[in-house]
Amino acid sequence: THTRTRTSTRTGTSTEEHTGVPAGRERHGHGLVCRHVLERPFCVIELLTAIESQIPIVCVTVGGKPEEIAYNYEEMTKLMMWMDTELEQWNPGAADVLRDHGYEDLTDVAYRLSTIIPKTISVQLNTGDSRNRLHASIDDVVSAMKEARAPNLPDKAAWLTARSKMASPLKKVGGLKQHGI
Repeated sequence: THTRTRTSTRTGTSTEEHTGVPAGRERHGHGLVCRHVLERPFCVIELLTAIESQIPIVCVTVGGKPEEIAYNYEEMTKLMMWMDTELEQWNPGAADVLRDHGYEDLTDVAYRLSTIIPKTISVQLNTGDSRNRLHASIDDVVSAMKEARAPNLPDKAAWLTARSKMASPLKKVGGLKQHGI
């Protein structure tokens, strides 16, 4: 989660100016969502921290990008569901980073991400838009942040049962450097 004031270079306004909340006091998590965000262990750790702290999450997808680098909802939903078995195929060494930071049970990581992140508000931001459209998009992000609520985790046993009836995708996807850096 990010708690510093961000100033847009195109509009010249900050998060504080939009929300009226002083820098460092925001209680809403937000993050830019790109294609490989969930393959990066430190991004996953930030999301897990927000979930554990009951901080509402607003995902901001970067629009206007070519398909090969745009966020793929279906692909990332599968990765979240099968994080415990798939992460190492997507990003070798990433699971070790999560374990090194206290996330030993990767099935629990998959449970938390796959039950919370798909329920978050997602807002598109196209940085190539005109100044007026960009300003309106930023207002949409701020509005979403004000409306966001931290969803509750559903019953884990029910999630495990439902997941056991699904087939693991076991799809090899590569191209990132180790740990998504």
